[in-house]
Amino acid sequence: MAATHTFFLEHIIASPPESVYAALVDLRQFGRYHPHMKEVRIVDDQKPAFIEYEISEELILFKIFRSKPRYNARVFEIDTKAQLRYTSQVKPGIFLQVDFKLKNNGKEGTLISEQVQLTCLKPLALAFYGILKKAHLEAFENLKQQLKERVDV
Repeated sequence: MAATHTFFLEHIIASPPESVYAALVDLRQFGRYHPHMKEVRIVDDQKPAFIEYEISEELILFKIFRSKPRYNARVFEIDTKAQLRYTSQVKPGIFLQVDFKLKNNGKEGTLISEQVQLTCLKPLALAFYGILKKAHLEAFENLKQQLKERVDV
């Protein structure tokens, strides 16, 4: 039986919250840092309610199977400059909701708290979260490097 499973990640980026927020609020920009997102385009702009994107990904599962999922995701601004929500019916039987909360962390920059909720069967949630966690850790590392390069220039 499908249930909601919740997972948490945290990231620290040595940039102000405004810079990090700008990279997350536009899913096309976040897609540039995400290792699996190959194409992200707006399909429905319902500002201020949400923006819906179509996402095309490419990834290798179990080091041998190539997967090219395509799905839509919506981005909601919950609290401007402080909290965002991504939602998506990634596949039949897998609903994803990701909440990002940004907080000024003084000299360290921005603390990003990420709450991932997957509504699906538990084995699917564990497998999907494993893939998402690895991808998001890489995406935020890529974002961190990009924002650092902007500061260094």
